[in-house]
Amino acid sequence: MKKVNREIIVFAILSIVSILVFSWTTSPFCFFYAADSDCFKLMGKMVAKGLIPYKDFFDHKGPLISFIELVGYGLLNNTFLLVVMQITALYTSLIGLNKTLNLITTRKISFILTIVSLVPFMIGITSHNVGGNNTEEWSLPFISFSIYFFAKFLLNKSDNSEQIKHSLFYGIAFAVCAGTRITNGICIFVGIAMVFIILLINKQYLMIIKNGIFFSLGILLIVVPVIIYYCCNDAFYDMIYGTFLYNIKYATDNGVIGTINIIKRIIAYIVPFILLFFSSIYLMKKKEKILLNLFVVCSSFLVIMFYFNGAMYAHYMYSYIPILMIGIAGLLNNINVTRKLFLSVFAVFFLIWICLLIKSELDYSSSYNKKLKSDMKDVSKAIDDDRILAYNVLPSFYLETNKLPIYKNFHFQDFQCKKDKKLKNKFRKDLISRKADWIIVCNGPNIDGEVKNEQDGLIRKLSYKEYYKNNSFILLRKGLK
Repeated sequence: MKKVNREIIVFAILSIVSILVFSWTTSPFCFFYAADSDCFKLMGKMVAKGLIPYKDFFDHKGPLISFIELVGYGLLNNTFLLVVMQITALYTSLIGLNKTLNLITTRKISFILTIVSLVPFMIGITSHNVGGNNTEEWSLPFISFSIYFFAKFLLNKSDNSEQIKHSLFYGIAFAVCAGTRITNGICIFVGIAMVFIILLINKQYLMIIKNGIFFSLGILLIVVPVIIYYCCNDAFYDMIYGTFLYNIKYATDNGVIGTINIIKRIIAYIVPFILLFFSSIYLMKKKEKILLNLFVVCSSFLVIMFYFNGAMYAHYMYSYIPILMIGIAGLLNNINVTRKLFLSVFAVFFLIWICLLIKSELDYSSSYNKKLKSDMKDVSKAIDDDRILAYNVLPSFYLETNKLPIYKNFHFQDFQCKKDKKLKNKFRKDLISRKADWIIVCNGPNIDGEVKNEQDGLIRKLSYKEYYKNNSFILLRKGLK
């Protein structure tokens, strides 16, 4: 019992430290602007002010993310609840992963691998201007415990009554993952498919029906309130468009990433999963764990295919960390964990942790962010009303100046519009309305790294003239036509 309590305490401490140190955009000890996190926080704030997602403001994340941010940021207008939610999510994920590993390997190896799993988590949270507070964090607890329940089923360690209850959880988990980002539910989809196929092969037709009913009920528990909300606010089609129709175009058009960056990301994030894929095939020779290893193989294959064909962002991958750890546990099953090895793993873990911390400080210096904050405050002093458009500017501008967007396309305008002509036409129409008295643009490369904005010519034709500028921003004021 004491060992269990020690593990729980260690996981809790590491969860707290990891979020407070590496979640730069939410931690009270850090100061960092990140496009995604600040966008999500702004969405939560807008919902708190009565705006409707997809209808009054557009983003292509799932329909749940706005409500998660409403609770985490919008209610108090600060990140305190977000940090509490992040720590809880990470801690729950570690507990679920540790329970899964305990089914297939020794307690020591399980404990070590659960701690080691924080390394890819921290790489993901610090990569590509993420800084924490992203969709994968909210999905990870549901993925982690779903995999635990799948493992129990595949290892014949759960009875029928348990499996039916687990199916209810699968439905909830799948709906939550799809409701934040559709691709977050890949592992759950594989597990559900395997449960169905195994029951079908064993001719357990009644169990298929019962599992199907409870799985559907789990989905409905999440989906029905969401549908009711959007229908009551006349935004159901807008939600479907933003979540599904737009994302189809987004997923099939991810632009061009430099060859060197592609090679780096393949080495850093794909190779481990390729090794895992082939090692799991080898481990399938062990008959007692063949179904669990088949689950790992199928999940790894889909993850690899998704990563090669989709956007290559490291933080997309860390919702699949439990799969990686299961594969590694299978390879380590026959290793005798000595005290020396145990301490060596811890030493390497903390060395990596320190290196990541140093890298993060070098990559994202606080002086840059402080200068950006100062320039945001500076340019906002010249604005005498709230009718503002921040065009291809970090959504952090709205948070820092305590203002709300007045256009539906409130961030990443050129990036989002180039994926969909309909969205582009809507944005141009909003510009032509001249609703904004002020337009703020970057003084230099915008958030897409482009020196010029696509609609600069149209903005000039609409008689917006330069009014003020500093090192970071240019403020345009609406003039007479």
